[in-house]
Amino acid sequence: MIRRSMIAAIIAAVLCLLALPAMAENCAPQTAGQLPATGPQSEIFCNQGSQIVPDGWTFSGSATSTGAIPYLSPGPTNGIIDTTGYQTISFQATSIGAGNTIHFETSNDGATWVNHAGCFNGGQANPLLNVTAAVFVCQAYTRYMRINVTVYGSGTISVLVVAKQGPTASGAGNVAQGLGGSTAWSVKISPQTTGGATNFRINAAATTNATNVKASAGQVYGWCLTNAAAALRYVRLFNLATAPTVGTSTPTQTIILAANGGEVCQSFDFGIVYATGIAFDITGANGDSDATAVTANDVSGALYFQ
Repeated sequence: MIRRSMIAAIIAAVLCLLALPAMAENCAPQTAGQLPATGPQSEIFCNQGSQIVPDGWTFSGSATSTGAIPYLSPGPTNGIIDTTGYQTISFQATSIGAGNTIHFETSNDGATWVNHAGCFNGGQANPLLNVTAAVFVCQAYTRYMRINVTVYGSGTISVLVVAKQGPTASGAGNVAQGLGGSTAWSVKISPQTTGGATNFRINAAATTNATNVKASAGQVYGWCLTNAAAALRYVRLFNLATAPTVGTSTPTQTIILAANGGEVCQSFDFGIVYATGIAFDITGANGDSDATAVTANDVSGALYFQ
């Protein structure tokens, strides 16, 4: 005897097969002037026409007038990209014509559009003005995206689009402010020859070593200091554009160095802000008002700043 549970399973399978044609109707390809299909079925099975959401979905389009750039199949022919299932959409302008301006725009309802704040490129801005071969990577934090030609001069504007299910913001380049959303972005840090912290060499003289490091606003990114004396030594940092008045100026930080080779090395990923300037002194006793001179070569090392 066939159990009731088996009969129920067979009936459910048959009903599922009967429902497939209806689901296929919801996955009908888009036509010009028509938004992508909406609803749970279209989001799961169809995103942008009759395809299952593919990673690395690639399509191209071109325009010779103002308005949203339409795409060739399998892209959306009305130019409106349904980003469901994707985290990043990259656009490459393979040609821009002359006197043309294109905006990368975003929307949740497909009717009201705003400039996309989450698009970045290693030097170009959104909107794109008369620049060829520029690649923009945009975070897909709204339902729809499009490229809109707001000013048309002449020539053909051509773009290549790639939609990725994972973050693609990796590589050298500047990530724009205001990405929005909660998606984690992976950024590759590449060594550079400029833009890093500056090394300020410290070697104590037989004084209190009142020194101005930077006479304008800056940031301290760390220090590495060693004490060769037989007693504690104190390195004090000041938010000043001049050398401190030892015993009078108020320090922002006191670095205490242990005797007989005591060393303190500290670094910060994000610098400590000194809004006026950066200065230091070195004393032989603790306290903001101390003015005890040290012996030459007691303290040596470096301060890292920008």
